[in-house]
Amino acid sequence: SLGSHFDESCFSFVIQLNDPGEFTGGGTLFAHATEALSVPQGHCLLFCGYQHHEGVAVTEGCRYILTGFVDLRDEDEKVRPFYGTLPGELPRPHGAGSHDFPS
Repeated sequence: SLGSHFDESCFSFVIQLNDPGEFTGGGTLFAHATEALSVPQGHCLLFCGYQHHEGVAVTEGCRYILTGFVDLRDEDEKVRPFYGTLPGELPRPHGAGSHDFPS
């Protein structure tokens, strides 16, 4: 399980790697929802990373997932239309070329 949080990314994703019949529980619970969401094996749950969410505990078996994040980093005036009014700070450019990683 993973407590309530947000990812500070434009998009976050969870890919279900194994058959949901191999485990009980698990899934992603959003703050505005009453039930956790899960997808079939090989499918992807894609959502705005600024949505408050949590990882629900697996109660039996093992759940294998691949998670990732898609982001946009640039000057504030270019980034703000994508993020709107969201919690946390806007992603900032950094590194040697003002990209995600120094070259």
